[in-house]
Amino acid sequence: IAAATVSKTGTISSVGGLKIPPVDAFIAGYQFCAKKLKPAIVTLNGYSQDFVAQDKCKEVALNQIGQNSDVVFQVAGQCGLGAITAAGESDAWGIGVDADQAFLGTQVLTSATKKVDAGVTQTIKLVKDGKFKGGVDGLFNVKNGGTVTLELPATRAPGRALYIAAVLVAVGFVALLVLLRGVQRR
Repeated sequence: IAAATVSKTGTISSVGGLKIPPVDAFIAGYQFCAKKLKPAIVTLNGYSQDFVAQDKCKEVALNQIGQNSDVVFQVAGQCGLGAITAAGESDAWGIGVDADQAFLGTQVLTSATKKVDAGVTQTIKLVKDGKFKGGVDGLFNVKNGGTVTLELPATRAPGRALYIAAVLVAVGFVALLVLLRGVQRR
């Protein structure tokens, strides 16, 4: 929703490292929420086939920016830092992943973060309490501290309350995908 809120061109994009379920879940939530806010928004997506080489993600992002994207969401680990760099060099917004990437520059609108430490801690507690069930997917979301929404500075984008609500919807969507994946295996 943050991307759809700030986009002036009506085109947003994402750069994934590899086409794998965790990456696709982030991208699906990003695109789903953007289209909920602005149904006519154009969403571009590309994969670098790498999680390390920043030049590969930068190239994908620059191609998307060349197609009118003014917000680029990176879902490619270290490689994605190249997408954030491309956004900064092109006067576009970048959205980080995994951890708060605002330190990379003022082009970083926000970051989609996950709290792996919370998942590990909760799993250890389940084992300790004798409640751990192997062979099933764990669900880590905002409610149980498995992910977090970052505050969006008012100077970065309008509609902060709308954005925060949308992040909760996106996180819920990703959590639903994880849950459904677990149901499909049984």
